[in-house]
Amino acid sequence: MEKLSTYNGDSTDKYNWSQTVQEVEVQIPIPEGTKSNQLDVKIKQKHLSVAFKGKAPFIEGELGEKVKVEDSFWSIEERKFLNLHLCKAYEAIWKCVVVGDKEIDPKTVDNSKRIEEFDLETQGHLQKVLYEQERKKRGLPTTEEEEQQKLMAKIMQADNSPFKGVPYDPAKYGQNPAGGNMPSPPFNM
Repeated sequence: MEKLSTYNGDSTDKYNWSQTVQEVEVQIPIPEGTKSNQLDVKIKQKHLSVAFKGKAPFIEGELGEKVKVEDSFWSIEERKFLNLHLCKAYEAIWKCVVVGDKEIDPKTVDNSKRIEEFDLETQGHLQKVLYEQERKKRGLPTTEEEEQQKLMAKIMQADNSPFKGVPYDPAKYGQNPAGGNMPSPPFNM
Protein backbone atom coordinates (compact mmCIF):
# COMPACT_ATOMS: atom_id res chain seq x y z
CA MET A 1 0.00 0.00 0.00
CA GLU A 2 1.04 3.55 -0.62
CA LYS A 3 0.87 6.37 1.81
CA LEU A 4 -2.60 7.15 3.11
CA SER A 5 -4.38 9.99 1.34
CA THR A 6 -4.51 13.12 3.45
CA TYR A 7 -8.00 13.99 2.15
CA ASN A 8 -9.60 16.27 4.77
CA GLY A 9 -6.51 15.70 6.94
CA ASP A 10 -2.78 16.34 6.71
CA SER A 11 0.73 14.95 7.16
CA THR A 12 2.94 15.36 10.19
CA ASP A 13 6.50 14.18 10.65
CA LYS A 14 5.09 11.03 12.36
CA TYR A 15 1.92 10.13 10.44
CA ASN A 16 -0.59 10.89 7.68
CA TRP A 17 -4.25 11.24 8.48
CA SER A 18 -7.59 11.69 6.76
CA GLN A 19 -11.15 12.03 7.99
CA THR A 20 -14.84 12.00 7.25
CA VAL A 21 -17.43 13.48 9.60
CA GLN A 22 -17.67 10.06 11.27
CA GLU A 23 -14.13 8.67 11.44
CA VAL A 24 -10.40 9.40 11.33
CA GLU A 25 -7.83 7.18 9.62
CA VAL A 26 -4.20 7.49 10.72
CA GLN A 27 -1.25 5.79 9.01
CA ILE A 28 2.02 5.62 10.92
CA PRO A 29 5.15 4.29 9.18
CA ILE A 30 6.90 1.67 11.32
CA PRO A 31 10.09 -0.33 10.72
CA GLU A 32 9.48 -3.00 8.08
CA GLY A 33 8.81 -6.40 9.60
CA THR A 34 7.21 -5.03 12.79
CA LYS A 35 4.68 -7.45 14.31
CA SER A 36 1.62 -6.52 16.34
CA ASN A 37 3.00 -8.12 19.52
CA GLN A 38 5.90 -5.64 19.42
CA LEU A 39 3.58 -2.65 19.74
CA ASP A 40 1.71 -1.11 22.64
CA VAL A 41 -1.23 0.92 21.31
CA LYS A 42 -3.73 2.49 23.69
CA ILE A 43 -6.83 4.22 22.36
CA LYS A 44 -8.87 5.94 25.04
CA GLN A 45 -11.87 8.23 24.68
CA LYS A 46 -9.71 11.39 24.56
CA HIS A 47 -6.13 10.02 24.60
CA LEU A 48 -3.80 8.10 22.28
CA SER A 49 -0.53 6.36 23.02
CA VAL A 50 1.60 4.44 20.50
CA ALA A 51 4.86 2.80 21.56
CA PHE A 52 7.10 -0.18 21.03
CA LYS A 53 6.76 -2.47 24.05
CA GLY A 54 9.14 -1.44 26.83
CA LYS A 55 9.96 1.90 25.19
CA ALA A 56 8.66 5.45 25.56
CA PRO A 57 5.67 6.32 23.32
CA PHE A 58 6.58 7.88 19.98
CA ILE A 59 3.04 9.29 19.65
CA GLU A 60 1.19 10.29 22.78
CA GLY A 61 -1.28 12.96 23.72
CA GLU A 62 -4.80 14.21 23.98
CA LEU A 63 -6.93 13.48 20.93
CA GLY A 64 -8.43 16.42 19.03
CA GLU A 65 -11.93 15.21 19.95
CA LYS A 66 -13.53 12.20 21.68
CA VAL A 67 -13.69 8.76 20.07
CA LYS A 68 -15.86 5.69 20.59
CA VAL A 69 -13.24 3.38 22.04
CA GLU A 70 -15.29 0.20 21.42
CA ASP A 71 -15.55 1.01 17.68
CA SER A 72 -11.94 2.16 17.21
CA PHE A 73 -9.13 -0.25 16.36
CA TRP A 74 -5.64 -0.59 14.94
CA SER A 75 -3.88 -2.96 12.57
CA ILE A 76 -0.57 -3.49 10.85
CA GLU A 77 -0.49 -3.30 7.09
CA GLU A 78 2.22 -4.99 5.04
CA ARG A 79 4.31 -5.06 8.22
CA LYS A 80 5.38 -1.47 7.58
CA PHE A 81 2.37 0.70 8.51
CA LEU A 82 0.41 0.95 11.72
CA ASN A 83 -3.13 1.97 10.78
CA LEU A 84 -5.49 3.49 13.33
CA HIS A 85 -9.21 3.64 12.70
CA LEU A 86 -10.75 6.12 15.14
CA CYS A 87 -14.54 6.23 15.25
CA LYS A 88 -15.63 9.72 16.28
CA ALA A 89 -17.91 10.01 19.32
CA TYR A 90 -20.02 12.52 17.36
CA GLU A 91 -19.99 13.93 13.86
CA ALA A 92 -17.41 16.69 13.68
CA ILE A 93 -14.43 17.90 11.71
CA TRP A 94 -11.18 17.59 13.62
CA LYS A 95 -8.44 20.22 13.39
CA CYS A 96 -5.78 17.67 14.38
CA VAL A 97 -5.42 14.08 15.59
CA VAL A 98 -3.25 14.82 18.64
CA VAL A 99 -3.52 18.20 20.35
CA GLY A 100 -0.32 20.15 19.72
CA ASP A 101 0.31 18.63 16.28
CA LYS A 102 -0.10 20.71 13.14
CA GLU A 103 -3.74 21.81 12.69
CA ILE A 104 -5.82 22.12 9.54
CA ASP A 105 -8.43 24.79 8.78
CA PRO A 106 -11.76 22.97 9.27
CA LYS A 107 -13.47 25.44 6.89
CA THR A 108 -11.54 23.92 3.96
CA VAL A 109 -12.74 20.37 4.67
CA ASP A 110 -15.38 18.56 2.64
CA ASN A 111 -17.90 17.57 5.31
CA SER A 112 -20.54 16.22 2.95
CA LYS A 113 -22.00 12.77 3.46
CA ARG A 114 -23.22 10.18 1.02
CA ILE A 115 -26.94 9.41 1.24
CA GLU A 116 -26.13 5.88 2.47
CA GLU A 117 -24.43 7.36 5.55
CA PHE A 118 -27.74 8.76 6.88
CA ASP A 119 -30.39 6.81 8.79
CA LEU A 120 -33.17 5.26 6.67
CA GLU A 121 -35.75 7.93 7.47
CA THR A 122 -33.38 10.75 6.47
CA GLN A 123 -32.40 8.82 3.33
CA GLY A 124 -36.07 8.70 2.34
CA HIS A 125 -36.51 12.45 2.84
CA LEU A 126 -33.34 13.21 0.86
CA GLN A 127 -34.37 10.94 -2.00
CA LYS A 128 -37.77 12.69 -2.15
CA VAL A 129 -36.09 16.10 -2.31
CA LEU A 130 -33.78 14.92 -5.11
CA TYR A 131 -36.75 13.43 -6.98
CA GLU A 132 -38.72 16.68 -6.70
CA GLN A 133 -35.71 18.73 -7.86
CA GLU A 134 -35.35 16.47 -10.89
CA ARG A 135 -39.06 16.95 -11.74
CA LYS A 136 -38.64 20.74 -11.54
CA LYS A 137 -35.58 20.61 -13.83
CA ARG A 138 -37.62 18.73 -16.41
CA GLY A 139 -40.40 21.35 -16.23
CA LEU A 140 -42.82 19.05 -14.38
CA PRO A 141 -44.87 19.99 -11.33
CA THR A 142 -43.80 18.57 -8.00
CA THR A 143 -45.84 15.60 -6.82
CA GLU A 144 -47.58 17.91 -4.31
CA GLU A 145 -48.47 20.45 -7.02
CA GLU A 146 -49.67 17.62 -9.27
CA GLU A 147 -51.93 16.30 -6.47
CA GLN A 148 -53.32 19.82 -5.89
CA GLN A 149 -54.08 20.19 -9.61
CA LYS A 150 -55.87 16.80 -9.68
CA LEU A 151 -57.89 17.73 -6.58
CA MET A 152 -58.90 21.09 -8.06
CA ALA A 153 -59.98 19.41 -11.32
CA LYS A 154 -62.03 16.88 -9.31
CA ILE A 155 -63.67 19.63 -7.21
CA MET A 156 -64.59 21.61 -10.33
CA GLN A 157 -66.29 18.56 -11.85
CA ALA A 158 -68.26 17.68 -8.70
CA ASP A 159 -72.04 17.45 -9.14
CA ASN A 160 -72.72 20.52 -6.97
CA SER A 161 -69.93 22.67 -8.49
CA PRO A 162 -70.94 25.79 -10.45
CA PHE A 163 -67.87 25.06 -12.63
CA LYS A 164 -69.04 21.57 -13.69
CA GLY A 165 -68.18 21.03 -17.33
CA VAL A 166 -65.52 23.76 -17.37
CA PRO A 167 -62.05 22.23 -17.78
CA TYR A 168 -59.60 23.05 -14.99
CA ASP A 169 -56.77 25.27 -16.22
CA PRO A 170 -54.02 25.71 -13.59
CA ALA A 171 -52.77 28.89 -15.29
CA LYS A 172 -56.11 30.63 -14.56
CA TYR A 173 -55.58 30.09 -10.84
CA GLY A 174 -51.99 31.30 -10.57
CA GLN A 175 -50.55 27.82 -10.96
CA ASN A 176 -48.10 26.85 -13.62
CA PRO A 177 -49.15 23.53 -15.19
CA ALA A 178 -45.43 22.67 -15.17
CA GLY A 179 -45.17 23.42 -11.47
CA GLY A 180 -44.60 26.44 -9.29
CA ASN A 181 -46.71 29.52 -8.92
CA MET A 182 -47.05 32.02 -11.74
CA PRO A 183 -47.11 35.72 -11.11
CA SER A 184 -50.63 37.03 -10.62
CA PRO A 185 -52.15 38.71 -13.66
CA PRO A 186 -52.39 42.51 -13.40
CA PHE A 187 -55.58 43.73 -11.72
CA ASN A 188 -57.85 45.54 -14.18
CA MET A 189 -60.71 47.81 -13.17
